[in-house]
Amino acid sequence: MPAAHDVDGPTADARLEDQRERAEARYELVIHRAPVDDAGWRTLRRALRLSRADRPWLEARTPGPVRRGARADLVPLLARLEQSGHAASIRERDGDG
Repeated sequence: MPAAHDVDGPTADARLEDQRERAEARYELVIHRAPVDDAGWRTLRRALRLSRADRPWLEARTPGPVRRGARADLVPLLARLEQSGHAASIRERDGDG
């Protein structure tokens, strides 16, 4: 079985799979706990690269899924969240929604 990435980066097969996952929004980034204070909301918002104006949107969805797409696109956001102390994960979406 060939590796998903070669020395120079993703293989053509891996790039094709990433495109398919994006089109299907196959994975979702899930925040497990809502922040308890303004500082927590600020670090969460920044980790997700959202503006201040997006805070009401984020509050309405947290805890829960906040992004959908390819796993490859969500992994850097997950790392930023974990680095800033937020509990999150990536999960495969159900086929119905």
